[in-house]
Amino acid sequence: MLKDGQVQLERYFGGANADTLFSSHSMARTLNALAIGVAIADGRIGSVEDPVAKYLPEWSDAMRAAITIRQLLTMSGGFQAPPSREPGSAFSQSYYSSDLAQLTLDA
Repeated sequence: MLKDGQVQLERYFGGANADTLFSSHSMARTLNALAIGVAIADGRIGSVEDPVAKYLPEWSDAMRAAITIRQLLTMSGGFQAPPSREPGSAFSQSYYSSDLAQLTLDA
């Protein structure tokens, strides 16, 4: 609970605390959309119609250069494969990786 921008009450369950890491998976989509909205309002991102490669040079290759921020936000970027739960898959590794940014770029 917040009052005047300060945390007044926090509750954690199951032995968790403020430093407990957890996998957000589907919740991350909403948080990403909020972050994009803030970045647009702050002028850091021009529009959801911008290609992701404008902000992420690793996506400048022919297969991803035209994918827009909107397409990623709406899960319509053209990715065909559903997440694999097989050991060693990027999805499975996301639970254990210490470098999720690189894991995501590689996937």
